[in-house]
Amino acid sequence: MKFTIEYLDTASSTQDVVRQRLEADPSMQEGYVVMAKKQTRGYGRHGRTWESNEGNLYFSILLKPDTKQQNKIGLLALGTGLAVFYTLKPLMEQQDTHIKWPNDILVEGKKLSGILIESLLNKNNMPHAFIVGIGINIKSSPIKEATCLNDLSKKHHSSEEILDQFLKNFKDLYAQWNAGEFDKITAGYRACCIPKGQEISVKLPHKTHEGHYYDIDDHGNLILEKEDGSLASITSGDVYLCD
Repeated sequence: MKFTIEYLDTASSTQDVVRQRLEADPSMQEGYVVMAKKQTRGYGRHGRTWESNEGNLYFSILLKPDTKQQNKIGLLALGTGLAVFYTLKPLMEQQDTHIKWPNDILVEGKKLSGILIESLLNKNNMPHAFIVGIGINIKSSPIKEATCLNDLSKKHHSSEEILDQFLKNFKDLYAQWNAGEFDKITAGYRACCIPKGQEISVKLPHKTHEGHYYDIDDHGNLILEKEDGSLASITSGDVYLCD
């Protein structure tokens, strides 16, 4: 994959810009990246506001994978989180760093980055492209439950530096995903995710499950060990670590 990067000072949301570029040119090749210094209407999963002050990294990538891979989009989400982990972990000291399912990076329990994957549907209501949006706190953390890279590493890092290293890591993991080498992604993910047995709660639209992190399955779903010892497969939800 070759990347083409568009740099913007300000965007409503880099997700919106990629979507607009694709609407204007449906033949646009995958690998188109939009990076903005700040966003005025940045958002994350479930439409939640993503505070986007200047100094942090905000970007989105256009993907057009083969249709045969699209039922494994959950593993692409995990692989993207793994690419962020591989990018950030070497820059920090010895802090406790893990991926929280599906792809948030946590350092000492505080959020360092987040990922949003949105699908674009064709006339037959089938996905024909995906936009992967990533936010990484480099200079500042917008809320007290978050942290930022420059504080953790005690060094200054630029958005351009982090983006460049991420794209190198993502290119390799995306190639694995496209080649169907899913076992490599899941093995890497298991090595970097929160420890097995970690007490968690999983908030769904109409209920909340409590239990312990057990594993992921072959599709990237979360396997939760419930209080009665039974296992539940979670395809979507918000995971919270319990003290």
